[in-house]
Order: sequence, then structure tokens, then C-alpha cells
Amino acid sequence: MDYKDEYEDRYFYKGANPNNYVNFNNSLWRIISIENDGTIKIMKNENIGEMVWDTSVGVYWGTASLNVYLNNSFLATLSDTSKIVSKNFSIGEVTLLNSSLKSQVDEENATLFNAKVGIITVSEFLRSNSNISQCSTFLLNSDNRKICVNTSWITNTLSFDNFWTITPAKNSYNDPSVYPIGSNGYIDYISNSSAKYHVFPVIYLSSTAKVTSGDGSENNPYIIE
Repeated sequence: MDYKDEYEDRYFYKGANPNNYVNFNNSLWRIISIENDGTIKIMKNENIGEMVWDTSVGVYWGTASLNVYLNNSFLATLSDTSKIVSKNFSIGEVTLLNSSLKSQVDEENATLFNAKVGIITVSEFLRSNSNISQCSTFLLNSDNRKICVNTSWITNTLSFDNFWTITPAKNSYNDPSVYPIGSNGYIDYISNSSAKYHVFPVIYLSSTAKVTSGDGSENNPYIIE
């Protein structure tokens, strides 16, 4: 089930295993959100391997080696790209262990990068959780991660050890860092972004793409045409 977001004009899929499966390019993807312009933000259901966020150990997504790979090599592997649209990905720095999701969303949206392929933000991970009272902020998720790991489809149904987010860290040490997420639901803090973690590509489907069949379950995913 999708839920209207409190902070942006978007609808998010939340919970342990919502019916947000999509068959696209002959593989399974998951719907993150439905945007206010009718585009659909989806994340690949299977990770594409462990990769470096940026070989130069930078934290600006626009020049990161992973961004270059996704928008060139990975994009070229897709048989049908006609339904993929270029959109702004939120890449702003986020304060470590913050207690305000609204402030975090504002921080993420302070810097944008337009592309066809990206990866998920930390706030999108938090907003995939249906347990609002215990898991809706960076700090709450950190304190309650043993509970939160079971109420988000990202940590409950996807297979990974750790995976990258697109979100760099803001901290008082001026230390270039990026946030990966662990399979235990912990939002980590990695000061060396040349570490290797799993990658789940994210794309936007055009507002003209139509669901022709399926109920969104894993065994009967939405078919997009």
C-alpha cells in the first residue's frame, strides 16, 4: 500500500513486504514512490554487486565513479530504456543521527543532480518503514534498528550485507563520508567512500508508462508497458 508523504508531494510504499513489485526489462524492481508528476521511482530488486562509491574518495555524486558507471555501463545493459526519464536525484549532505526527518529531507534536497540512474537516499530508506513511532528518523532508526529491520521492505525482503545510499554525511569533523545501510538496518557512517558495498540501481519510469497487469505481489508483479 502506498502512503502520502508528510514532507513532499509523493506517495511511498511502506511496510515489511508491500505489493510494490514491478517487472521491468525482464527483471524484478520495487516501487519506492509515486511522484507528483506521475513518474514512478523504482529500485532493482537484486543488487548488481559490490562496488566503490567513488574511486577518488570524493563525496559529490555528480562526479562519483559509481554515478558514471550506472549512467553508462549499467544503463547500456537495459534492453528498453524508452520508459526511463532523467530526473533530479537529491544528493545533499545529511546530519549524522539527526532527529528530524523534515530537516533531513530539506538537507537532501539542498543539492540536486539530474540523471537517468541513481541510488536511494537515506530518507527514502527511512520512509519505507511502516513503524513511524520507532523508525521514522535517523536517530530513532539507530536506537530501534532491531525492531525497524523487520518493518521495512528494504531490509526485510532484499538480499544484501551492506548497500550504498546516494547520501553523503554532514559532520563536524569535515570528514568526507557517505552512508551505507547494513542488513541489520543500521545506517552506517563510512569516512572512506572507496569501500565496496552492494548497489541497487534506481530509475524513474515515465508518467506515460502504464500498468497493464499484475497485482504488485512478487509472484504477480505489475507489468509496465
